[in-house]
Amino acid sequence: MKTVGLAAIVCALLVWLTGCGSDPAYSEPVDTLATSATPAPAGSPSRSGERRPLGNGLSITVSAPKSFVPTASASPKSTRAVGFDVLVENSGTTAFRPSQLLIAATSDGVAMRQVVDATQGYTGVVGDSEVDPGGKVRFSVAFAVRPEPTPVQVSAQPDPATPAMVMVFDGVA
Repeated sequence: MKTVGLAAIVCALLVWLTGCGSDPAYSEPVDTLATSATPAPAGSPSRSGERRPLGNGLSITVSAPKSFVPTASASPKSTRAVGFDVLVENSGTTAFRPSQLLIAATSDGVAMRQVVDATQGYTGVVGDSEVDPGGKVRFSVAFAVRPEPTPVQVSAQPDPATPAMVMVFDGVA
């Protein structure tokens, strides 16, 4: 019986530490990430700060990468990471659940691990709230990288049921 109680306490502690079930984490006001009036065409090269269409009335804007040293509480441990501010806008007709959004990064074709460093605001998508039509959500993601500048490609997939990934950043970080 003690094992079950201990497991429940550990689970509750993990939920509290990671913020599961809370609203999305915001590090700055949405307006600080500038967006262009119209999204860039889906097949064009992706640059930071450029609004990209995701389909179904959704668009995404990803900032330039910010190199940082993760804190001791970051997971997984890494000597260097790059962070991105992400803005998702819903101009569609139905609500969007950000928790369904997959953001993945690669370097030289190799998948990069997402770093969660809540101390520095890199929490990824947190919470289960919906973004209503006309609404926006902003959050920050980070990925572990080599110590030296490296090519990074970041892609987004708005719904796990669709196989299409949209390139939202392609550059050196």
